[in-house]
Amino acid sequence: MDKENEMKTVIVQSQSNGSAVTSLVLGIVGLVIGFIPYIGWFMIPVWLLAIIFGLIGMRKKYKRGMAIFGFVLGILGAVYKIGFWFVVVKGLFGVASWETGTVNQNSVTEEKNAVQEERNISDQRDSSKKDTTSEEVVKVKEVTMPNLEGQDSKSIREVLTEKGLVFGKIIEVEDKKIAIGKVVKTEPSEGKVVKEGTAVNVFVSSGVAQELPLQDWNTDKIVDVIGGQKDKIFVFVYYALPKDEGKKDVMDELNKNLHLFTEKGIEVIGIISASTKFKEKEQMRAKNWNIPIYIDKDEVYQKKNSIFFVPDISVQNGAGQIITDKIDGNALFFESISIEDVVNEILDKVKQNANKY
Repeated sequence: MDKENEMKTVIVQSQSNGSAVTSLVLGIVGLVIGFIPYIGWFMIPVWLLAIIFGLIGMRKKYKRGMAIFGFVLGILGAVYKIGFWFVVVKGLFGVASWETGTVNQNSVTEEKNAVQEERNISDQRDSSKKDTTSEEVVKVKEVTMPNLEGQDSKSIREVLTEKGLVFGKIIEVEDKKIAIGKVVKTEPSEGKVVKEGTAVNVFVSSGVAQELPLQDWNTDKIVDVIGGQKDKIFVFVYYALPKDEGKKDVMDELNKNLHLFTEKGIEVIGIISASTKFKEKEQMRAKNWNIPIYIDKDEVYQKKNSIFFVPDISVQNGAGQIITDKIDGNALFFESISIEDVVNEILDKVKQNANKY
């Protein structure tokens, strides 16, 4: 009996979604007020909250449609306001760029018209000049090229200037007959008739590599010590053993400081007379110099250089051009000038020789 009278209690839970309702309300409010000028921008927080609560509401099981609708309204409000001002700003920039382009186009057109006007004026001037000079006969003076062979390259400038010609380029060429620094030929050539003001190129002799046949004291063979090296700088030392054994030896000093010459591309060559005694040759060999020694067998070097005092030192290039005056070896090395100064003097002379022309 008790069981039949027993009461049953049933709890009914309401199906609600507060986030969805909030999103819908905020979305409607934000969209409506967003259309009002100036006030609409204050709805930015409302749009954001509508979107956020819409996302939260869509995660629940109840009333998801309201959440979706509120989310969409929040998106629409934001897109409308931002898109509206984006279009406005873009339009303003478009108008500004159009005005700038119009101004630039007008300025370019004005510049073209000005240039064309200047050309017209210039053409008129040229035509008037042609009319005034067409009746005049212009005569160009003609000059016959002089013979400059064998003359010094410096002096011919004055000759060419007096003739009304222009000094052109100097070109070095090898020549066996013409001395170094002298004119071999010109271009245009001698006797040719040219117009006044013509440029004349001058070909100057640079010499040729001379031959210096000397006997190698180790093999007894005759060799050309220059060997075609026209531009090479040589220090020739015509040598004999000093009679005073206590005195410093020029060749010893040169050998000790040979690197000062070789570093500068200068070659030192020792030459002894064919009359040098065997004993003296053996004494020289015993010194083990790095400087090559040759024998002037037929006195070729001695006669050519008119040697009277030994040691005799001369500096020449392979073409036979004297780089320095003859040097008394003993006086140079042991009285006033050091070996380093000798090298510097030789190099200075080499530079002067290079700038001679």
